[in-house]
Amino acid sequence: MRTIKSLTTALAMLIAFGALAAPGAFAHEWRKNGLVLTKAVEVEWKSTITLKNTKSNYVLECTMNHKGAVGPLAHSEITSITGELGEKKIPCRVVTPGGICSQSAEIEALHLPWASELTTIGGELRNQLTTSATEWKLYCKASGEKFTDFCGVSSTTAMHNFSHGVEEIYDSKSPETDCLTGIGLRTTGVEIPLTEVGILSVA
Repeated sequence: MRTIKSLTTALAMLIAFGALAAPGAFAHEWRKNGLVLTKAVEVEWKSTITLKNTKSNYVLECTMNHKGAVGPLAHSEITSITGELGEKKIPCRVVTPGGICSQSAEIEALHLPWASELTTIGGELRNQLTTSATEWKLYCKASGEKFTDFCGVSSTTAMHNFSHGVEEIYDSKSPETDCLTGIGLRTTGVEIPLTEVGILSVA
């Protein structure tokens, strides 16, 4: 399964990042209004992602709300992922039916919170999961029967600064992961923070 996720900002919130020289390595840190964060700042954002099964060829579109925090230093975490109405099981629209997901589908984030850390991989700034147990549970229905599956979450994302905020993208360098049943899943989408917390940056 390959997960591709992008993050952009809304309202007065701006997330950006860069690199600071450090002995023998690159150090990264979250900032607010240009100042290094000394304590975590809570953030909320909305996401619409597309899940494509690369083996059964079904395509799902799921809209969800996220809560989490960034800082201090290079650390961040997602503490909650729910549906638009706060549902633990996030409803998904079946864009292209196929396999076990030919009628309806829901996903659920397991083992939250998911912690991550800004780091340099292959000379590029990336956000890397530091929580080992990150997993999606997939609930699907086909031919009147219900099915469940468990799918991993790719461990690193690319990070890009823009004037309006930050994009966090699961790209071709994000490791692919598998589902329990061997179903390949690829995810794309955009996440938009909703909470106004001032100007944030990542260095």
